[in-house]
Amino acid sequence: MLVLVECKLVQSTFEARYFRDEINEFVNSRRAYAKKFRKKIDWMLAKTPSICEALASIKDYNTQIAPQRVAIAMITLYPTMASCFIEDFPCISLTELMMEYEKVCKWPYEMGLHGCL
Repeated sequence: MLVLVECKLVQSTFEARYFRDEINEFVNSRRAYAKKFRKKIDWMLAKTPSICEALASIKDYNTQIAPQRVAIAMITLYPTMASCFIEDFPCISLTELMMEYEKVCKWPYEMGLHGCL
């Protein structure tokens, strides 16, 4: 599995009056984090064979690099209300990811999972 993760160190708040700003920052604004990340996702999915070839060219790896799936996620330090508005990839806190991974001992999300070309 090839994993593409974007980490956002944003200061989250639990006060409802700031939720709109957080949602705007992640989803609705012209330069929203999710919109920019989707461009990176599209690029990576289109270039997956080339990326695997480039990784395989590094002599430090003794294994074949041939992922069958690509996993996508946006990771935050704190839970964010914006995660409720992003439907094509998980937007989760680092703690959530680690706890979910620990439960199933594999990539825990179906959303944002793509097959390789």
